[in-house]
Amino acid sequence: MARGTVRPAKDLCSDCGLCDSRWVAYVRQACAFIHQQFESLERKAHGRSRDLDNEDELYFGVSERMFCAQLQQPLEGAQWTGIVSTLGVRALEQNLVDAVLCVQQSPDDRFTPMPVLARTPQEVLAARVNKPTLSNNLSVLEQLPGSGIKRLLAIGVGCQTQALRAVQDSLGLEELYVLGMPCVDNVSREGLQTFLESTSRSPETVVHYEFMQDFRIHFRHSDGSTETVPFFGLDTPKLKDVFAPSCLSCFDYVNACADLVVGYMGAPFQWQWLVVRNQRGQKLLDLVEAELKTQPVMSSGQRAQAVQQGIDAYDKALRLPRWLAEVVGVVVQRVGPKGLEYARFSIDSHFTRNATWLRRHHPEKLAQHLPAFAQKIVSRYRLPQPSAKRSMPHIIPTKAASKTLFVIDMVWNGGTTIETEALAWSDTPDPANEFACKLWGQQWGFEHGLDPAPTMRTTPGEVPVRSIASASTHCAEAHSPLAERPQCVQAHALARAACSGAHTHSKC
Repeated sequence: MARGTVRPAKDLCSDCGLCDSRWVAYVRQACAFIHQQFESLERKAHGRSRDLDNEDELYFGVSERMFCAQLQQPLEGAQWTGIVSTLGVRALEQNLVDAVLCVQQSPDDRFTPMPVLARTPQEVLAARVNKPTLSNNLSVLEQLPGSGIKRLLAIGVGCQTQALRAVQDSLGLEELYVLGMPCVDNVSREGLQTFLESTSRSPETVVHYEFMQDFRIHFRHSDGSTETVPFFGLDTPKLKDVFAPSCLSCFDYVNACADLVVGYMGAPFQWQWLVVRNQRGQKLLDLVEAELKTQPVMSSGQRAQAVQQGIDAYDKALRLPRWLAEVVGVVVQRVGPKGLEYARFSIDSHFTRNATWLRRHHPEKLAQHLPAFAQKIVSRYRLPQPSAKRSMPHIIPTKAASKTLFVIDMVWNGGTTIETEALAWSDTPDPANEFACKLWGQQWGFEHGLDPAPTMRTTPGEVPVRSIASASTHCAEAHSPLAERPQCVQAHALARAACSGAHTHSKC
């Protein structure tokens, strides 16, 4: 597709690059923002999907090993110590691959990404340092046919990895290795400029930056100097809408489908966090493990209260005075979550924010767009209420009649019960509908001061009477500002139609 044209994912497009190649033909099955398929892609990449009952896998995905590391001899010019760049170089030097898909910078602008298929170590080293903007990495797949490249190492972020996994069988490769990086909150080049100008003392000299585990943003400038700014001092009113809609609807922070992940979020400050997901990931790690200084992962502190407070503050677009932001930053750095608990804090904060954003801007996508692991995480927190001008996610029947009504009882501590209902078009409840009902029930409970840890009972029942009562009475009681919205009206009408001729009920 020509650059500048509207992509199939529309406003949710992350510009991963697939649409810039001949593999655009697969986009409706491959795009992470059109077709969520975490479980099948995890099974394809790792032989199994994550265990949702294992807290580490719930948050961090399938893993065989997880530890912290630094290069014993840091790579000159690297953003941290250079583990990712060194892996790319060693993969070429030791003939593991024919090329490395990585991202250099445009000759005209230090922050404009330029994806390449690097064939030499020098070309890999030219890609050092993160480019914090949307990058069409997969556009270079167009160069594969006729190139002689049969073994490829692809370095990228979650949305790129998902699309790549979805089309990898059609690429004509003998071997594909994926080195992933955790990623959130990318921006357009224009959005990046807004961020730099509102945050840094010298935006024109920033070489790179990162949101780090000490709750500060670390900037490095072209003269070698560094600058740090507390998270809590960000100009939230100005920056709230600067992040790409794709990033505000993404739940692949940890790059779940990569073979090996290298980031920092689960490590102590100044260390990097490595997750080996499968044997291909271990094969990549074998290239550099002898060059690493390592230590086990650690975890300390409690995140839950900080996450909930952050949800409310972000939604209200609060900004602290700089002096107070510095004080809060020092306190949180000393007593706040560290290591894996910091990683969970970051995941919780972003998943709840993104679920809220989806609920407000794309309510029709909420139920099917949240993978099961994100649903479980998000349900632990109280989300902001949508304004009357924005729509909530409603279950809208799409067929003439339903077969089964599944009644979901939210049983709260103290014995309080709220009943929500999921219309199903098969003999089993739809997990997406079930989650939507659970979310509504939890919000009701939070509003009434109930403990945020209900159990659920899901039982089948007859459709007509209770479904109509739910479609009208429950919606009106629980969501009165929105009861007359088109989604509710349509649901009521379809419920009445399903009932017509077979049953009568006063609420019809």
